[in-house]
Amino acid sequence: MNEDALWEAIDFSTWKQIPHIKSKIATEQDVIEGRAVFYINDGQDHQVLDVQIPVLAYQIDGESDSKVLVIVIQAEKVDDTELAGVRYLEGGNGVCTWSELELVNDSTQLSSGMAY
Repeated sequence: MNEDALWEAIDFSTWKQIPHIKSKIATEQDVIEGRAVFYINDGQDHQVLDVQIPVLAYQIDGESDSKVLVIVIQAEKVDDTELAGVRYLEGGNGVCTWSELELVNDSTQLSSGMAY
């Protein structure tokens, strides 16, 4: 699959159908096929976080306090660090710590002015 197409912009009306991974640790193949953003294969204490996936969240920039709406497609704990793989609605992906996320429980929590 073309990597540009793999991480392309997401139609918000279908965000729940994007590829994601839950209930297992991501593998390299999961990343290649777009179900996960990262994989770790180094023998560290590694487990899946027990959270709803996929889920909407705001990724918060601690320095500027700005928020970006993302879709969490992966959640894992490596040693003591809880990590999330996210997809950006405009396209692309990223990794952040779970503490950098503010989960969105329903559409009333979306920031005013967002056209979703």
